Amino acid sequence: MTEPRSNANSASARLQKFQRIFPQAWLARDIYSGCDIIRVDFPPELDEFCDVHISMRHQSGRIYAEANTMLDEDTNSVVLRKTLNAPDGLYYALIRPKASEYYGATPYEVALPFRVINGNVSTRHYGDNSCRREEALSDASRRGPDVISELARLAWGMAIREAILVKASEGDEARRLLPLLFIIFKYGQQLPPGLAALLNGNLRRHEFNSGSPTPLTIVCRRLAALLYKRGDRAAAETRAWLTARAADGFDFFAPLADELMALTALVEFDDEFGELAAAVLDKLLFTLALHPTDFAMDVRLSPLSPVTRLLWGAGNWNPSNGAAVLLACAESYEIPSLIQAIAIKPKFSLCAIDQHRSGVSLSQRQLYRHGDSSLVSVGQRWLAELGHVRVFAESPGQLLKQQEDKLTCQGAQDIYFPTYAFDDWTIAENWAFARRAEGYLALHSESGFELLDKGLRRNRILRTGRADARLSLCLGSAEKDGDFESFMKRCSQPPSVDAPAISRRLHYSSPYCRADFKQPLMVIRYDDYAMQLDLSSEGETAT
Repeated sequence: MTEPRSNANSASARLQKFQRIFPQAWLARDIYSGCDIIRVDFPPELDEFCDVHISMRHQSGRIYAEANTMLDEDTNSVVLRKTLNAPDGLYYALIRPKASEYYGATPYEVALPFRVINGNVSTRHYGDNSCRREEALSDASRRGPDVISELARLAWGMAIREAILVKASEGDEARRLLPLLFIIFKYGQQLPPGLAALLNGNLRRHEFNSGSPTPLTIVCRRLAALLYKRGDRAAAETRAWLTARAADGFDFFAPLADELMALTALVEFDDEFGELAAAVLDKLLFTLALHPTDFAMDVRLSPLSPVTRLLWGAGNWNPSNGAAVLLACAESYEIPSLIQAIAIKPKFSLCAIDQHRSGVSLSQRQLYRHGDSSLVSVGQRWLAELGHVRVFAESPGQLLKQQEDKLTCQGAQDIYFPTYAFDDWTIAENWAFARRAEGYLALHSESGFELLDKGLRRNRILRTGRADARLSLCLGSAEKDGDFESFMKRCSQPPSVDAPAISRRLHYSSPYCRADFKQPLMVIRYDDYAMQLDLSSEGETAT
C-alpha cells in the first residue's frame, strides 16, 4: 500500500476515497442459503488504507449483522455471518465509513443487494394434500407480519395481530386488500367485534380503483359488491375477465400468482361465477403442471414455487406465498387428481406448445422438460433450468426458434449464468457448458463468450461478443448423454433447429391436450383417464 496522500485528512479527500473504494466491492452470490457465508469482497490490488463499517440489513430495515474493519494489504474481505437462521427475504450489504465519519462530514454509502432463501427445496412429490396444506399454513404463519401471515394464523387457530389487519384496510394495495376481504368472508365471525367493525368500515369506503384494472382489483370490487350489497359494474367486469381467460388463456409476463389468488377467492365465495372460475383455475393449474414458467432469477424466488409445493409437492416455501395460502384456506376447491398426476409423473421427455392471446397480441410458449431440466421459450424470451437454477437472457431475443431440447435466437448479449450454483462448468472458444446434478446445458455463440470478472455481478454474467450474435442452446442429461465430459465432446457443432410453423389457432398442444382457441370444451387426458373443462359462461369440470 502507498503512503496516505498529503491532503488525506480533509473531509473532501476522505469522501473521494470512499467513493473510489466502496463501489468496487462485490458479493460472491446473488442468493445465500443454509451454511453459506455472507462475505463482502474488495479488490486485492487496492492501494489505500480504509476503515469500513458494513451491515447486513433486511428489507424491513432490521440489522442482522455488522462488522467494522480496516482494509489493508492483509484484509480485503469482510465476513458478516452465516446464512443459517436469517429470515428469508431481500437484504442489502450496506458499506459505510466508520460511524464518526458517516454521521459527520462524509455520509456516503453503497448498498449491495442479495437474497436469503432457507428451507428445503423439494423436487419430488411427497405426502398428501392435507400434510402439505398444514406445512403451507404453518410456514406462512411464521412469516410476515403481513395480511397473508395473519390469514394463515387464523386458519391455523393462532392469535392474530390486529394492527396489521387495520393497517392493510387503510391502504389501497389490492394484493393486501384481497386477502383481507377473504378474511372478512371466511373468518369474520371469529374476529373481535370491534376489529370486525373497524375493518368493515374501512373496506366499505374503498373504491378499489387504484391504477388500471387487474385481476386483483376486479375481484376486490366483486367481493366488496357481494359483501356490502353494492350495485355497480363489478359483475359485468368479472364476467368479462373470466370469459377472456377461458377463451384466450393467460399472459406469462403478468403475475400468474395474482391470477391464482383472484380465481381462488371467486371459487370460494361467489355463487354466480364460482363454477366458471373453478374451470379457469383448473385450466391455469394444468398450464402450470406442464411448466410453472416465470422469469424469477431462481425457481426458489418464484411466487409460483409455494403453489407447486402445496399442490404437487415440488417447490419451496418462500415469502411470496399469497396464492398458496389462499389455496390452502379454500374449502370449495380441490385440484383435480389428473392435473396432479401430469405434474408429478411425467412418463417421458415432455414437449409442449401453448399459445395465449391478449387483445390482438399472441404469446407463444414452447417447452421441453426432461427430468429436473427444462428449456422454455415465451414470446422472444427463453430460460433453461437445471434443477432450481436458471440460465436466461436478460433481454428479449430475435428470430427465436425451438425444437424439443434445442433453441436458437439472436439479440441476447447478456446471459445470466450463475457459476456459483453449478456443480461443474466451463467456457471454451465459442461454447459455454454447465452441469447441475444430472442436467446439462450447452450454449454456443458465433462471436464467443466472456464471463464478466469485474463489477458487482462478476462470475454470473456471460456476455456474447456482439448484441446481434447468433446464440444456440442444447439441453442434455446423464440419462440421455452419459457423463458431462461425453456431452461436451459431442457438442462440436451448434445444434440445428428445424422448427415447423405453428398455427395461430392453436391454444394447447401436448401429449395431454390439444385444443384450439374458442373451444368451449377442453379435454385433458392422462393414461386411461380424461377430464373435460367447460369453459363456456357456465363453466364446470367433469372427470
